[in-house]
Amino acid sequence: MPRPRFDTIDPERRHRILSSAAESFRHGGLHGASLNDILAAAGISKGAYYYYFDDKMDLYATVIDEAVRRFEAVFAGRPPVEELSASDFWSSLEDNYRSLFSFSVDNAEVVELVQTLSDVSPEEVEQLGVDARCLSWLQRYLERGQELGVVRSDLPLNVLTRLAGSVDKSMGRWLFENPEDGIGMLDERTAQIVEMLRRVLEAHVQFPDH
Repeated sequence: MPRPRFDTIDPERRHRILSSAAESFRHGGLHGASLNDILAAAGISKGAYYYYFDDKMDLYATVIDEAVRRFEAVFAGRPPVEELSASDFWSSLEDNYRSLFSFSVDNAEVVELVQTLSDVSPEEVEQLGVDARCLSWLQRYLERGQELGVVRSDLPLNVLTRLAGSVDKSMGRWLFENPEDGIGMLDERTAQIVEMLRRVLEAHVQFPDH
């Protein structure tokens, strides 16, 4: 993350640096983006850059953090997970996913930026610390579902979270690649996704003997 002095930078200059970096990382990812190109677009020297950041990973982490914060803000106005009941658990999950997918349709550039994480090594993702943040809201949700007895508990919570998270990412990618179809079918696709998740995650799921 940036050095503390970056927090006191002129807002316009801060925006110019981060927007230039986001644009470059969107198209090239962490390893494909050129730091020299970013600095040229932002209009700052390398000396000024290293006054705020340690390296390119530091800048990438800052940009990704800003993007993840925008995703987190989608759920900021939602009722606390602790207030969910068994009767409204699945409908509330569907509402949350609808908000998330709607945000994805309206903010394709943020989705594209976050998707560059798929080209980053697991070690680098861990260093960034964003993977856990991306899954934390879903894990809290499923944990509450287990407490209510509506989510299965025969598998570890982290397994269920990553399973649901994979579905989430797949749907997000489809929306990003098919924005026009996505807008028209948002409600239908959201209901289908949550119904599929429910079949897999719901407590007392019975599988046929082989």
